[in-house]
Amino acid sequence: MALKNRVNRKPLIGFIGFGQMGQPMAKNLLKAGYLMTGFNRTEKAVRQIKHNGLTIATTPKQVAENSQVIILILPSDKDTKKVIFGHNGMISGLKSGSIIIDMSTSNPEEVKKIANRLKKIDVKYLDAPVSRGRQAAVNGTLSIMVGGHKPLFQKCLPILKAMGDSIFYIGPLGSGLYVKVLNNFLFAINMLAGAQGLTILRKKKVNLEKAIKVISISSGSNAALVESIGHLLNIKHPQIGFYLKHMYKDIKIFNDIARNSKATQSYIAPTLKYYRRFSKNSELRDIMYIYEHLKY
Repeated sequence: MALKNRVNRKPLIGFIGFGQMGQPMAKNLLKAGYLMTGFNRTEKAVRQIKHNGLTIATTPKQVAENSQVIILILPSDKDTKKVIFGHNGMISGLKSGSIIIDMSTSNPEEVKKIANRLKKIDVKYLDAPVSRGRQAAVNGTLSIMVGGHKPLFQKCLPILKAMGDSIFYIGPLGSGLYVKVLNNFLFAINMLAGAQGLTILRKKKVNLEKAIKVISISSGSNAALVESIGHLLNIKHPQIGFYLKHMYKDIKIFNDIARNSKATQSYIAPTLKYYRRFSKNSELRDIMYIYEHLKY
């Protein structure tokens, strides 16, 4: 099933992870003219974009065999290890000079270990987690924060530009993930503070639309309040496409980083505890459930 790029000299792309973010990201790469081989644990997700030009692989090994650059966007580093090193994993099909762009949100320390194992067979690795949510993935306007060897980043920049419009080289491998988990922690704490704060204003019969409008141009402005809650303020079951279980996982990663760094973490522990409680029984609910729960 080997692919040949007959149209241009763009690298052959492999893509693994066709979830809420991965599927639209893959579509944008196909629109940009990249030839792609894809794999997903549930085949339904890849079949939905077969008509866009995707070649479907039956194993991660096949993806690696038919690709020069492989993009991963998976739930955790455990999933990444399984896809790379597990049965019929990528490790059996990777070639010297292959490039992996890991766009998952994982523990950066574990990602460094994965990259070091692959370095021994001359496979190069970038961490490139994304932000701004599903609609940005659809629009190709993701924020992408990248860690790794800078010349490798520059080589892969055209690929990243097919998926995002705000792309930042942060530094050595793992740097993008350190920034991403802090970003998600800030979003989580702002979501919690905003939801609780609006509940108080509601009880005081303050007009919430006007309150958010004022805050949006004031020092308290933040994306969780203004863009997420603000745009969905009067929707009964608001959703932004990000599960509570994933937010809990990301806060836990940041908590582990802080603990291992022996850094002060006064605000992380109570935030983690709150999200643990919510995700325990509602892990597949959207993060906006925090606002919905407090509102009603």
